[in-house]
Amino acid sequence: MIGRLIPISLVVLALAAGQAGQASTAGARPLAVAILRSMLVAPQLIDYEGTKIVSTMRGGGMETVTVLEAHKRPNKTRLEFLSPEPVAGRLIVDNGAEAWHYEPSLHMAFQGPPLGTPVDPDAAMAGLMAAFRVEVVGTEEAIGRLTFVLSLTDRHGGVRRIWVDQATGVPLRVEERGSHGPVYVAYFTRISFSLNLPEALFRFRSPAGARIFSLFPSEEAGLPLVRVQQAVGFPIRTPAALP
Repeated sequence: MIGRLIPISLVVLALAAGQAGQASTAGARPLAVAILRSMLVAPQLIDYEGTKIVSTMRGGGMETVTVLEAHKRPNKTRLEFLSPEPVAGRLIVDNGAEAWHYEPSLHMAFQGPPLGTPVDPDAAMAGLMAAFRVEVVGTEEAIGRLTFVLSLTDRHGGVRRIWVDQATGVPLRVEERGSHGPVYVAYFTRISFSLNLPEALFRFRSPAGARIFSLFPSEEAGLPLVRVQQAVGFPIRTPAALP
């Protein structure tokens, strides 16, 4: 049902954007604006799970990982790393209120704030339109699904291309290029859309024996300066002003 509704909403948004003439979207094609908005609202509407390849430029070469990614609307995410061997078993679970990161090489689990907050589509749209020139450069097939190809060009000539699924608004492929070539590539090798991913998938269960560390600030984490000086047995000099 949603898959059939979103293309209609793209047309409606395109017409509305063309009539509105807002300063934040001046100079952009209405269809590009509509597609970009569909991508920004997709996480609030769509559940999905799939296998993703992510390559990032690091130290003069591209590092590549394979990840199982699951998303439950509006802001729950699970990332399970499959390869390469040094990161296999790494797990990140974000339930929208807190995020857990399990690092198998250390047998440690870290609990902290969520990785992100629900996106305000209007604010995100305004930021993107201010930072990039947004264009639709064509339509292509990605993993057997029809996509719109968006090009976002920044003021320094960097280009980001996004293959946006026409039926759902979910990005199926992202490429970012700098002046010396690709710096980031992420794409799904398979994906399935569902509106009924189980809540249990987004609950973290610590492996047996793993050490757990909380990254949330706590009152017990700090001591008054006087007590610190008493504990160490010598005076501690403090700056007159913070840099």
